[in-house]
Amino acid sequence: MQRVVEQSQDQGRVREGFSQVEPLRALGHPAFLVALAVLVLNDHSLKGSGVLPGWFTGKLSDFAGLLVAPAVLIALAGLRSRRSVAWAHAAVGLGLAAIKLFPAAAGFVETTMANTLTPWHIVVDPTDLLALPMLWQQSSIRTVPGGRSPRRFPTASMPTPNMWTHVSARVFFEMTPSI
Repeated sequence: MQRVVEQSQDQGRVREGFSQVEPLRALGHPAFLVALAVLVLNDHSLKGSGVLPGWFTGKLSDFAGLLVAPAVLIALAGLRSRRSVAWAHAAVGLGLAAIKLFPAAAGFVETTMANTLTPWHIVVDPTDLLALPMLWQQSSIRTVPGGRSPRRFPTASMPTPNMWTHVSARVFFEMTPSI
Protein backbone atom coordinates (compact mmCIF):
# COMPACT_ATOMS: atom_id res chain seq x y z
CA MET A 1 0.00 0.00 0.00
CA GLN A 2 1.35 3.34 -0.95
CA ARG A 3 0.83 5.96 1.73
CA VAL A 4 0.20 9.52 0.63
CA VAL A 5 0.84 12.63 2.72
CA GLU A 6 -0.62 15.91 1.47
CA GLN A 7 0.42 19.35 2.66
CA SER A 8 -2.48 21.78 2.93
CA GLN A 9 -1.33 25.16 1.60
CA ASP A 10 -3.88 27.33 3.39
CA GLN A 11 -3.44 26.05 6.95
CA GLY A 12 -0.06 24.33 6.89
CA ARG A 13 -1.48 21.09 8.36
CA VAL A 14 -0.51 17.66 7.14
CA ARG A 15 -3.34 15.36 6.13
CA GLU A 16 -2.66 11.67 5.81
CA GLY A 17 -4.59 9.36 3.54
CA PHE A 18 -4.20 6.29 1.44
CA SER A 19 -4.06 6.25 -2.33
CA GLN A 20 -5.85 2.91 -2.51
CA VAL A 21 -8.49 0.96 -0.65
CA GLU A 22 -8.65 -2.78 -0.13
CA PRO A 23 -11.84 -3.99 -1.85
CA LEU A 24 -12.32 -7.15 0.24
CA ARG A 25 -12.02 -5.42 3.63
CA ALA A 26 -15.62 -4.15 3.66
CA LEU A 27 -16.92 -7.72 3.25
CA GLY A 28 -15.73 -8.56 6.76
CA HIS A 29 -17.12 -5.43 8.40
CA PRO A 30 -19.83 -6.12 11.01
CA ALA A 31 -22.28 -3.70 9.35
CA PHE A 32 -21.90 -5.56 6.04
CA LEU A 33 -22.34 -8.96 7.70
CA VAL A 34 -25.47 -7.86 9.59
CA ALA A 35 -26.96 -6.30 6.44
CA LEU A 36 -26.22 -9.48 4.47
CA ALA A 37 -27.88 -11.64 7.14
CA VAL A 38 -30.93 -9.33 7.22
CA LEU A 39 -31.16 -9.39 3.42
CA VAL A 40 -30.98 -13.19 3.18
CA LEU A 41 -33.39 -13.76 6.09
CA ASN A 42 -35.82 -11.16 4.78
CA ASP A 43 -35.81 -12.25 1.13
CA HIS A 44 -35.92 -15.99 1.79
CA SER A 45 -38.06 -16.24 4.92
CA LEU A 46 -39.95 -13.09 5.82
CA LYS A 47 -41.24 -11.89 2.44
CA GLY A 48 -44.64 -13.36 1.75
CA SER A 49 -44.81 -15.21 5.08
CA GLY A 50 -47.29 -12.80 6.61
CA VAL A 51 -45.07 -12.28 9.67
CA LEU A 52 -44.36 -8.69 8.61
CA PRO A 53 -46.28 -6.41 6.25
CA GLY A 54 -45.17 -6.52 2.61
CA TRP A 55 -44.27 -2.82 2.52
CA PHE A 56 -41.94 -3.31 5.49
CA THR A 57 -40.12 -6.33 4.06
CA GLY A 58 -39.71 -4.44 0.78
CA LYS A 59 -38.14 -1.44 2.48
CA LEU A 60 -35.98 -3.73 4.61
CA SER A 61 -34.61 -5.35 1.45
CA ASP A 62 -33.85 -1.96 -0.08
CA PHE A 63 -32.01 -0.65 2.99
CA ALA A 64 -30.02 -3.84 3.55
CA GLY A 65 -29.35 -4.25 -0.17
CA LEU A 66 -27.83 -0.80 -0.42
CA LEU A 67 -25.34 -1.75 2.27
CA VAL A 68 -24.50 -5.05 0.57
CA ALA A 69 -24.56 -4.31 -3.18
CA PRO A 70 -21.80 -1.68 -3.41
CA ALA A 71 -19.38 -3.75 -1.31
CA VAL A 72 -20.01 -6.83 -3.46
CA LEU A 73 -19.60 -4.82 -6.69
CA ILE A 74 -16.36 -3.26 -5.43
CA ALA A 75 -14.98 -6.66 -4.37
CA LEU A 76 -16.00 -8.45 -7.59
CA ALA A 77 -14.59 -5.70 -9.78
CA GLY A 78 -11.44 -5.40 -7.62
CA LEU A 79 -11.78 -1.63 -7.43
CA ARG A 80 -8.96 0.04 -5.55
CA SER A 81 -9.07 3.79 -6.11
CA ARG A 82 -11.42 6.04 -4.20
CA ARG A 83 -12.73 7.44 -7.47
CA SER A 84 -13.67 4.01 -8.84
CA VAL A 85 -15.31 3.14 -5.52
CA ALA A 86 -17.35 6.36 -5.69
CA TRP A 87 -18.42 5.45 -9.24
CA ALA A 88 -19.49 2.00 -8.01
CA HIS A 89 -21.70 3.62 -5.38
CA ALA A 90 -23.17 5.93 -8.03
CA ALA A 91 -23.86 2.96 -10.34
CA VAL A 92 -25.72 1.10 -7.58
CA GLY A 93 -27.75 4.20 -6.72
CA LEU A 94 -28.63 4.91 -10.34
CA GLY A 95 -29.55 1.26 -10.87
CA LEU A 96 -31.92 1.33 -7.89
CA ALA A 97 -33.43 4.60 -9.07
CA ALA A 98 -33.99 3.17 -12.55
CA ILE A 99 -35.78 0.02 -11.39
CA LYS A 100 -37.86 1.88 -8.81
CA LEU A 101 -38.96 4.65 -11.18
CA PHE A 102 -39.21 3.00 -14.61
CA PRO A 103 -41.29 -0.17 -15.22
CA ALA A 104 -39.25 -0.96 -18.36
CA ALA A 105 -36.01 -1.04 -16.35
CA ALA A 106 -37.63 -3.21 -13.67
CA GLY A 107 -38.95 -5.57 -16.36
CA PHE A 108 -35.51 -5.82 -17.98
CA VAL A 109 -33.86 -6.76 -14.67
CA GLU A 110 -36.64 -9.26 -13.84
CA THR A 111 -36.26 -10.89 -17.27
CA THR A 112 -32.48 -11.03 -16.90
CA MET A 113 -32.64 -12.50 -13.39
CA ALA A 114 -35.34 -15.05 -14.38
CA ASN A 115 -32.59 -17.18 -15.92
CA THR A 116 -30.58 -17.38 -12.70
CA LEU A 117 -30.90 -19.36 -9.48
CA THR A 118 -32.36 -16.29 -7.76
CA PRO A 119 -35.19 -14.82 -9.86
CA TRP A 120 -36.29 -11.36 -8.79
CA HIS A 121 -39.68 -9.75 -8.52
CA ILE A 122 -39.34 -5.96 -8.54
CA VAL A 123 -42.07 -3.62 -7.37
CA VAL A 124 -41.81 -0.21 -9.00
CA ASP A 125 -42.16 2.08 -6.00
CA PRO A 126 -40.59 5.56 -5.88
CA THR A 127 -40.80 5.61 -2.07
CA ASP A 128 -38.06 2.97 -2.04
CA LEU A 129 -35.66 5.75 -3.01
CA LEU A 130 -35.78 6.77 0.66
CA ALA A 131 -33.14 4.07 1.12
CA LEU A 132 -30.56 5.88 -1.06
CA PRO A 133 -28.80 7.51 1.94
CA MET A 134 -27.65 4.00 2.84
CA LEU A 135 -25.12 4.37 0.00
CA TRP A 136 -23.44 7.12 1.99
CA GLN A 137 -23.55 4.91 5.07
CA GLN A 138 -22.04 2.01 3.13
CA SER A 139 -19.24 4.19 1.79
CA SER A 140 -18.27 5.04 5.37
CA ILE A 141 -17.70 1.37 6.31
CA ARG A 142 -15.03 0.87 3.67
CA THR A 143 -11.80 0.49 5.49
CA VAL A 144 -8.26 1.11 4.46
CA PRO A 145 -5.15 -0.65 5.78
CA GLY A 146 -4.70 -0.30 9.51
CA GLY A 147 -8.45 -0.36 10.16
CA ARG A 148 -8.85 3.34 9.53
CA SER A 149 -11.90 4.67 7.80
CA PRO A 150 -11.18 7.01 4.88
CA ARG A 151 -13.69 9.45 6.36
CA ARG A 152 -12.81 11.49 9.40
CA PHE A 153 -16.30 11.89 10.85
CA PRO A 154 -18.29 9.49 13.03
CA THR A 155 -21.18 7.55 11.56
CA ALA A 156 -24.09 5.71 13.08
CA SER A 157 -24.77 2.14 12.06
CA MET A 158 -28.28 3.11 10.92
CA PRO A 159 -29.89 6.48 10.17
CA THR A 160 -32.01 7.59 13.10
CA PRO A 161 -35.23 9.63 13.03
CA ASN A 162 -33.38 12.39 14.87
CA MET A 163 -30.79 12.53 12.08
CA TRP A 164 -33.50 12.85 9.42
CA THR A 165 -35.18 15.63 11.43
CA HIS A 166 -31.89 17.50 11.71
CA VAL A 167 -31.12 17.16 7.99
CA SER A 168 -34.67 18.16 6.97
CA ALA A 169 -34.68 21.19 9.26
CA ARG A 170 -31.28 22.29 8.03
CA VAL A 171 -32.32 22.01 4.36
CA PHE A 172 -35.56 23.88 5.11
CA PHE A 173 -33.84 26.76 6.87
CA GLU A 174 -31.08 27.02 4.28
CA MET A 175 -33.66 27.24 1.49
CA THR A 176 -35.93 29.72 3.29
CA PRO A 177 -35.12 33.32 2.31
CA SER A 178 -34.16 35.51 5.27
CA ILE A 179 -36.39 38.47 6.01
